[in-house]
Amino acid sequence: MNPCKMKTDNNINSFSRARMALLWRFYWPTIKVQLLISVTLVAVGYLLALLSVSMGEPAAGLFAASTFIAALPYYGGPLLFARYSDKTLTVPLPATVNEKFTFAVLYTYVFIPLVMAAVWYALAGLMSTVTDKAFVNSVMINYINSSSDLGFNITLNGTGVFRYVNLAEMLPATVVLCTVFAARRSPVVSGIVAFVICQVSLSMLGGLFGGIYALTQGFDDALAGAEPDPDRIAGTIVKQMLGALYWINIAAVGVSVLGVLYLRRIMRRVQI
Repeated sequence: MNPCKMKTDNNINSFSRARMALLWRFYWPTIKVQLLISVTLVAVGYLLALLSVSMGEPAAGLFAASTFIAALPYYGGPLLFARYSDKTLTVPLPATVNEKFTFAVLYTYVFIPLVMAAVWYALAGLMSTVTDKAFVNSVMINYINSSSDLGFNITLNGTGVFRYVNLAEMLPATVVLCTVFAARRSPVVSGIVAFVICQVSLSMLGGLFGGIYALTQGFDDALAGAEPDPDRIAGTIVKQMLGALYWINIAAVGVSVLGVLYLRRIMRRVQI
């Protein structure tokens, strides 16, 4: 039976797992494509990360690029709900607003991250049989800690610090999710543009904080009559950024929660 042809009252109060299952069936053709792309991107990202830490000296730039590639499925997961640009095709879906909202939230923040983690750690476990650098996050953190020129130390272990940072990644995913549902035309393009704008804004914000820290350190050096030390200044910037990580993540999660609440309002208004 085609779920699109079934009718439901969007105002009923009951919550049905059967209708949630119908939503899964409706989106399954696109989910299969997303799963294939997600597995591929995470695998490519992990292998590049492994390459970056397997060099004579770990390549931080390549490692950063590899983790960004591996995170793309998280950011792009909400594009599932842009399958149809014409929302009149999704309004009659046999599910309540609460069920559609729950499905979107679980898919974006639970299902896709679990798939990504399963692929990443499965590859790490497999590669651990042939190399002692398979758990690339810990290797990179240990390398950073051992770089005395930077003058700082990351106390979180490799796995912990990246799990911590991943909280902030909720924000771009939330921006894409809300944009896809709010867009009246071209939701795929709108979602991608929103992601790019979000990433650029976050990069600019990080650069602004870094510049402030650098100016502050340079001013302190000048007052102390010390010669500017670029390595020490770089270390101070990173140390200050790591110290602010806790608050950055709280802010990112807080904005994401507001975004999810806004999503609920959108879905109630347009009944999708």
